[in-house]
Amino acid sequence: MGFRLNPSSIFGRRNLEEPVFGKNWRFPPPISWKAVFITKTDKATWCDNVSTIDVEKTCGQLADAGLLAALAELRENHGADMASWEWSTAHPVVNRHIPGSFLPLIGEGLSIIRPSSGGNHTINRGQHVISSDNPFDNVHAAGFRAVYDLGNLDDSRYMISTGQSGNPFSQSYDNLATGWTEGDSIAIKTNRDEIGPTARLILRAEKTTTE
Repeated sequence: MGFRLNPSSIFGRRNLEEPVFGKNWRFPPPISWKAVFITKTDKATWCDNVSTIDVEKTCGQLADAGLLAALAELRENHGADMASWEWSTAHPVVNRHIPGSFLPLIGEGLSIIRPSSGGNHTINRGQHVISSDNPFDNVHAAGFRAVYDLGNLDDSRYMISTGQSGNPFSQSYDNLATGWTEGDSIAIKTNRDEIGPTARLILRAEKTTTE
């Protein structure tokens, strides 16, 4: 998938000087963009810098400047070969350990991070918040996915975005993360005859004495 520039990055993070605007600009409705880019309406001057009295700039001019700045940043972060840019690389899904990921020094190592596709407006939900410090991180998606076969529930498929265990020292801590990003799934059998014995827990009662 190619890297797609988010228009809100042009205005919310680059050309408007008001910092409050950038922090609150998240999901601009398409009708707003249509209004400000149509030059035959007075809304086209919505992006004008009011501090420059003798110069009037339209949203189109700022969009051109923002695009050039964004492309320069993309080349710096992802290389000069545009064909090699991948949205999944710039849009990693970040699963944080609570509370471990927020601890100094070790926090980053406890987060489960994988390249991911999707976006704010796709079926494969992968929300990013343009006003955040990491504006393209995938921070809200379907952590649990399931496809149920009502004819035979044992043929249903499942997947979670991390692993079976919440213990960072377990091999199952992130064993499903890559499969989740690649659209894989697993079956969970419930028929005991098909499952078969995989482990046996033996409990022995022993008499204890007290002095």
